[in-house]
Amino acid sequence: MRDDFNATCILYKTVETAVDGVLTVTESYRTVFCSVLSNIHSLKTEAGTTGIGYEVKLKLADVSEYDGEKFVSFEGERYEIMRIYQNGDTLELTCQRGVR
Repeated sequence: MRDDFNATCILYKTVETAVDGVLTVTESYRTVFCSVLSNIHSLKTEAGTTGIGYEVKLKLADVSEYDGEKFVSFEGERYEIMRIYQNGDTLELTCQRGVR
């Protein structure tokens, strides 16, 4: 089966630097193509029973597109990347957001 990487997500990388004892946090971001692997609605139900749960699983077309980012934005929602799984040349990101 061929994956269609026709969706996009935004990957966020945070860099902390200290200059003269002052901590500065900067955030950079970039947009990459992805495909959706999970059903967000069924995972929201799971999340409601445990308080926190995985809500979206995204697949990147190539492992080189990931550079240690900790957060991703998909369809206007920001998620924390909790698990990374390499499957051949592709990379799967399992992401969560707290229960509202």
